[in-house]
This record gives sequence, C-alpha cells and structure tokens, in this order.
Amino acid sequence: MQRQGTPESSDNVTQYVHQHLTSMWKNVKEASYEIHVREEGVEIYFYAHHSGFKGEKCFKEAWKKMHSLKISLETRFPNIETQIQEFEDLKKRFNIFDFKSKMKTKKNFVIFKNNESETWVSVTHIKGKIECTPQEKYSQIDSLVRSLTRLGMDAHFIVHFKAVKPPKTKNITSINKKLKTPKGEVLVQINEDKLDEREKEIGHITGYWNVSSYIVIKTNTEKEAEIRATQVKNILNTVYSGSHYSPDIKTMSGRQIKRKLKQIVLRKSVGKTEKMASTRLAALTHFPERPVPGIETYECPEFEIPPQTIFNYYKGVPISYIIYKDREIFTCMLDPEDLKCGLAVLGTVGSGKTYFVMNLIDKLLRKKQLPMLIFESKGEFAGLAKSLPPEIAKNILIICPGSKFAPLKINLFDPGDMDAEDYARRLYGLIDETLHSLFRIDGDLSLQMSRVLGEVLPQVIKEERYRNFDALDKLLSNYAESKRQTVPFVDSTILALDARLGVFRQGILGSVFNVNKSNISLDDLLKKVIVIDFSYLLSQGGSKEDTQIIMNLIMLQVFQAGLRRINVEELKHLVVVDDARFLVPEIFRRRSSGDTTIVEDMITIERGKGQGLILICQDPAISKVVLANCNTRVVFRIAFKSPEEEEYIGLGLNITDTQKSHLVAQPRREAIMKLAEYPYPFRIRTLNYQCPKITFQEIEEHNRKHHKELYIDEEIEQEKMCELELSRDEKNIHEILSWILTHEYITVDTAKELVKLDHFKTRELLDALHKRNGLLKTTYFSPISGKQILYHTNDNAFLAFMGDELKKFALNNKLDAPVQILKKCEKNKIIQEVSSPEFKEGVIVTFEGKTATQIKEWLKEKSNNYKIITFTEKGLRELKTFIEKLKNRNNGFRFIVIERIVN
Repeated sequence: MQRQGTPESSDNVTQYVHQHLTSMWKNVKEASYEIHVREEGVEIYFYAHHSGFKGEKCFKEAWKKMHSLKISLETRFPNIETQIQEFEDLKKRFNIFDFKSKMKTKKNFVIFKNNESETWVSVTHIKGKIECTPQEKYSQIDSLVRSLTRLGMDAHFIVHFKAVKPPKTKNITSINKKLKTPKGEVLVQINEDKLDEREKEIGHITGYWNVSSYIVIKTNTEKEAEIRATQVKNILNTVYSGSHYSPDIKTMSGRQIKRKLKQIVLRKSVGKTEKMASTRLAALTHFPERPVPGIETYECPEFEIPPQTIFNYYKGVPISYIIYKDREIFTCMLDPEDLKCGLAVLGTVGSGKTYFVMNLIDKLLRKKQLPMLIFESKGEFAGLAKSLPPEIAKNILIICPGSKFAPLKINLFDPGDMDAEDYARRLYGLIDETLHSLFRIDGDLSLQMSRVLGEVLPQVIKEERYRNFDALDKLLSNYAESKRQTVPFVDSTILALDARLGVFRQGILGSVFNVNKSNISLDDLLKKVIVIDFSYLLSQGGSKEDTQIIMNLIMLQVFQAGLRRINVEELKHLVVVDDARFLVPEIFRRRSSGDTTIVEDMITIERGKGQGLILICQDPAISKVVLANCNTRVVFRIAFKSPEEEEYIGLGLNITDTQKSHLVAQPRREAIMKLAEYPYPFRIRTLNYQCPKITFQEIEEHNRKHHKELYIDEEIEQEKMCELELSRDEKNIHEILSWILTHEYITVDTAKELVKLDHFKTRELLDALHKRNGLLKTTYFSPISGKQILYHTNDNAFLAFMGDELKKFALNNKLDAPVQILKKCEKNKIIQEVSSPEFKEGVIVTFEGKTATQIKEWLKEKSNNYKIITFTEKGLRELKTFIEKLKNRNNGFRFIVIERIVN
C-alpha cells in the first residue's frame, strides 16, 4: 500500500486527515491498523473485524466491511494503491509466532525455542491519552517509522480501534470564542484541554473509538530483547508525549503476553483501551508522509483524458491503454495514416519503447501487408519472423550486414533497369551525400574530386566488366595518365578520392559494397518487409560510421524511389529506425542554412507520397527538425542531459512544469503521448507484448526458404565450380568418381585436397558432377546426429541394382531377391522402418554405425512405396559383401555418398 495524506486545517484546529475514519466508524465498526517494520522495508495493513455465530454469514459480513474499508481509504486518498489479501497471504500475516516451537516466559518476554534458534518477543503497550501534534516536516508516524527502521528492528506497530458512542459534554460555544485573537485572527493550534473538549463535542460527527495500541518486537537474544524494549519505550514517549499529555508506556510481562497471544495474532486489544475521537486516532493511524523503505511516496501529476471519439476504432490498430489514476480505462488506437506525418518514440534503455513499436508493427502487418524497411541494432525486430503467421512472415527478409548467414551485397555500380548516364549522376549524388553524412570535416569531396568522379563514373557503369572497385581504380589511373599534363595535382586528387572511397571497400563494409553482384534490389526495398539488423556487424568490430554509411545509402534509394511515386492519400511504405541517433544526429554539419538530411527531407517532402516514418531514440539527441515535424510523439521514461533538452521536450509535448517531472519517474511500459488531433498530452500504458528471440541459424533457414536470392555468393561459386569441372576431360571425372568409391564416406576437406579448389563446397561438386556425368536425382536429408547427407544417382544405377550382379549376390547368399535381404534383417530385428511421403518410388537403406556413417542409397525396381530403413551395426556387417560388390564394379560410376559436417 502507498501512503497519502497530509495534515490539513479544519474547524480552526490543526489536525490529521480523519474523514476515512469517520466513514469506518459508521460502516466498519471495528478495525486494526498495522505497520510492519523489517529489513526488507515497511508494510502497512488495515484489518476489518467481524464476529458472529454463523460462519458463512460472518464471512460475508467481514468481506463487505473489508471492501467498505478499502473504498474509504481510496476515496479519501485517491493516489494510494490498496489490495485485499488473498487467503494464503492472509494466513502468512497471522502466522506472527511459531507456535510449533517450545514456549516459555521470562521477565517481560515470551521465548519461542526450536532446535536451532530462539525468538524473544516483547510487547510495549501505550496507555492513556496521546498528544496530537502534527509537525511541519515529519508527522508522528513518520518519526516512529524512521526511528524503528534506523535501528533495524523487526517490529509490528498495531492499533486496534472499536466504534463507541461519544460521551455527553457541555456546550462549548464559549470555548470556540476563545480560539480567536482580539483581532479576529484564527489560531493555528489550540490547547490540548480545549481540543479534548472539542473532540467530545464533535465526536458524534467524526466518530468515537475505544483504542488500544502497542508494539510487538522480535529479537534473537535476551540482551538484544532488553535493549530493544528500552529503545521502543523511549521512541513512543518522544513521539506521543507533549506539554499537555504524556501516555503511560509499559512493557507487558511475559505472562501477560502469553495470555494475550491470541489477541496479538488477531491484531486486537491487549489491555485497557483509551477513548478517542477520529481526529485524535488519526495521529496513530495516518500514512507516512516521507519516503520510507518499501513505500513509494511519489504522487503522479494530473493529465488530461482524451475523448474516446478521437480514436478510429475501424482503421486504427491498438497500441496501448489510456490510464487514469493507474487504471486502464480504454484502448488507445493509432491510425496508420498518421505515420505519414511521423512518429517519434523516446525513452531510456528498458523503458519499453522498442516493444511498443514492435507491437505496432505486428498489428500493422496483421491488418495490412504493408512494405517496410526496419533498421535496428539489437536483433529484436527479426523475431517478428517467428511471431507472425507463416503467410505474413514469408514476406519478411532479414539481413545482417557483414555476415554469411544473412549477407547484404550491394554493387553500387549496377544500374539495374536505369539508363547508365542517369544512374551515374544518381550514384555520384549517393556517394557525395553519404560521405557528407559521416559528419566529418574530411568527409566531403572537393570540387576537383567531384569533377574527376563525375567523369569516370559513367565509364564504370556503361560496361558490365567495369562495374567493380578494381575497375574503378584502373580507370582512375588511366584518367590520371591522360590528364597529368593538363590538370594540376591530378595524382593528389585521385589519391584523396581513393582514400574517401576506401570506406566502401575495406573491412566489413568491403563485404557489403566491394562485390560484383547485388543480392537485394530496389524492388525488394519497396515491396517486402526488410529488417536490417546491425547487431552482428557491431559485434564483429563494426563502427557507428559503418552503420551510418549503409543506412544512408539504402535510405537514399528509398527516398529517391518515393519521389517518383504519385501523390497518394494512403500509406504505401514505412521506414522504422531504431536508435535514430545513427541516422539523424542532433549535431549535423550543414553546408548552408537550407542543408538537410535524408530523414528530414523524407518527413517534410514525402508525406504526400505515402511514405511513413517511425523514429526510436534513447534521448532527444536527434535532429530538432525531425522531432518538430513528427506529429505523433510518445515519450517513455527519459533522462535529460541539459535544461535545454528538458525545455524542448516539454514544449513538444505541451506539458506543464509539474507534469514535466513525471517524465523521469515513469514506470516501465508507461509513457506520455501527444497526438496532432488532441492538444493535450495524456498517459498511456503499452500492451504487454512479447516477441520470441531468433537465432542466426533460424534466420538463415528462414531466408533460404523464402528468399533464396539473398545467397548469390553460392550461385557465383557454383558457376565457377561448374566451369572448372566442365574443363576436365572424361578421364579426370572418372578418376574422381573412382576415388570416391574407394571410401565408405568422404568429408568436404578430404575432397577439397583432391580437386584443389580454394572455395570448394559439397553442393558445388555434386552439381558439377550432375552436369558432367548425367547424375539424375538429388535428395537432401535433414541433419541427423550433427551431419547432413546428400545423395546423387543416375539412370544406370537404377538398372544396375536389379541386374545380374545383384541376382548373383542374392543366389550366393541364398536370397532370391533384394527384398529378401530386407526380410532377413527384419526377422533378426536389426532394422527400423519409417514411412515417408516425399518420394513416389525407390527404397532408401540407411546404415547407422557408431561413427555416424549413416546413409547409403538403394533403389528397387518399380516400387511404389518409399521407405527409410535404418540398419544397426550388425546389419551393416551382414551386408558388407553387398557393399563391396558395389564398390568393385568396373563398368563406371554407379553410386556416390558424400557427407558434410553441419555446425
């Protein structure tokens, strides 16, 4: 429970808030108040009491009183949080003593002793009238709790109060007159004796109670118990004594405590009670007003509640709940068309901003197949490929620049379908803008460098053989050679130009841009959901500049493509940038007052072209132009680095100074939102969204299944392999095949030694053999025990297996057909049969040994059923002669098994 409540002035007397006690006097009748102080923190409890003879009826009445007590507290203190305890939690609350232990008394203590330890219990009782003196800085409960907490006590401060009728008193009209000065000024405080008369007079209105209050202390040793008991007496005397009243603070004897254990457990009276009005009882039962361990004292400022009518529940997607007093009242919807005017999401790490946007993307894709481009650096958005339905997820392409499992390849010099001259001018602009976007003084191209690059680029792009950086270097050298006599310092210019272009062909960026063929097209950028994840690049030593270059080049492509679209009202494409500091930093070196970044242009120019934008950032350290033009703003918990940032965000959200302090204190998943349609900010709580993590292997499997074109390196290497293999003569091919047949299985590394290829891959060899030797069929099996097996066979193998050699083998072994081999193995229980619908004919026989040499291929003539039959080691030995005969055939290649290790 959180505390609320401050001293207030009422009826010319300084007093504590007591209206909830008056309500309880009328409806609850009997209750208890407890403050439990321990090492973990402070907890506050209210108990409603009810007694009766009928259990069910008694329980219902107690339950009604508990709800009445709860609503009284929440009505008088609207900012507190109360919770009715579950039955199991309630049992733990009443288990204040270990009654299973041996119990004895000594002096002023009750001792609970078990085999391992002792617990000494003392009870200090407050008798008599207490002084009700609210202080300006600390209330009396604040002083009590702070003292007990500072000493590290395990203490229960319990106040039991039962409603009674107020006593009759004299008319106090004359007393009221004495409460004013001769000038008519109201006194802030009156004497306690007059207050006592005042309580009796108004007791029939505020409520009158029989009150018993005490503190239960638990310690582990006798010495500590004696010290704690003395300390508690001094604390209570200090807090509740004054110039008019001083209560009698007594430590109960051990025997008294033992007799009252039941009352203590039930939080009821343990001795003589004192009659008090609600105004005085409040001194014992008010909430702490200062921070204490375990109790939050922060009070959230008030925010406006937007009308539900401003949300489009037909076109919009649910993104959060509107909250009032920490209660979710209705769903907040976001119209996808609003994204054309930009959405800025700010918040510190762990505040919930990324999952907020991921939930929005998830809902958008389920509602509409919207093409998107998502930049991220934490590997979270890629998980959408697992969370979304397969029919939607198949359109998601995940790219991890610098990796081999999800590579990004961009040949800057490939014009695609564009005219070479037009593309050359466009590429020059791309390179110039990208170098400028590095925000470095030495990043820009000089006038002479621009001229040289502008003249050479068209030559590179016109001919396909020149579309690479090596050809560009050669053409630049030729340019220097031809212009050395007419252009001053041309060699220095080319060296400087080469240094600037080096960012595109060195290190990790070299694996992206220094390629001969692109694996992603502009059409992909505009029609698919593409997630570009920089987490792998950064983990491999990539820099912020590397991500900036890739992001700017791709964003320029999307921006220029968007400009060619006709004006539309509907959202056509969406760009999401996580950690937007990389793309639109606050510090941007502008060449002129009109100089802008790509994102600034996108949000100001392309909103009429159907281009949407979502920016995510940890703080306001991004372009003020972008933030100012994002009509929808969502700010989670945020840390300001300067007063200027705080002022800027405050103006952007249109919040008051009181509300501004709430920005740094928001709990996770809560935020302040500002819409263009509504002039005031309001509080939201995001939907509880979880997205599964996706591994690098799962990313590769997803891409290979739905986006095979991403792996162009394998296609290029395969073409090279085919060319090499086709250059060999028939004799060399049969030498390779004969060598393979002399081994039960071979590894990729072993085969690599024979064919002497730098980039040898199993699949490439098999494809080359397929083209050269007429191999007919390829079958890829799932990994088994960490290995993946690949098979090829040809027409001759099918016939040969049913030829004379096989029949001869069967007769020698007293078998009349290959089927009998299987039957014999089945009889000896050395095979396991698994049906598979993938093939229409043939029989696969698998030999499984301890060395994981697992699969051999066996075809059966005119068989309509496909079976996988796994042989044990015993089965392998029985068929050894048959395998040897296959190996020793001298009429050409008939059987290949190549095994590849899978990580």
